Amino acid sequence: MEAIIAISNNGIIGEGSGLPWHCTEDLQHFKQYTYGKTIIAGTNTIVGLPKLPKRTLIQLGSGSKLPNADDICHTPESTFCKYPTGIVIGGAKTIQAMLLYLNKLVVTHLDIFVEPKANSVYFDIPAGWVENKSYKLSDIAVVREYVKC
Repeated sequence: MEAIIAISNNGIIGEGSGLPWHCTEDLQHFKQYTYGKTIIAGTNTIVGLPKLPKRTLIQLGSGSKLPNADDICHTPESTFCKYPTGIVIGGAKTIQAMLLYLNKLVVTHLDIFVEPKANSVYFDIPAGWVENKSYKLSDIAVVREYVKC
């Protein structure tokens, strides 16, 4: 199982249930990387998502299944058991909850500063993860893949 996120220079990955930036190259990378696959997101992240064709959307949460989710799992363990090859797309709490089951983090590092707001969502690469490879998407976007060491 793996996770894919984008992160600003100051560690922000979102605002509320959405993204605080528009980076075409990262959105294209996300689409290509997740196309045809099962993606897993927390309830708040799903609320902010547009329609994502050709993907199976799994909600990780304790409430009721949202209309645009294909399935809901109430615990990280059940999510992993049902969807062991899923890609976690956020938010930060969902990624943290799934860390035990992840073997790769695909992180687009954006060379931008996002003005922090009350609803800004932060994420730090956890200790024990090392960069395995990287590739440039644009002048402001570099993807780094991290694995557990």
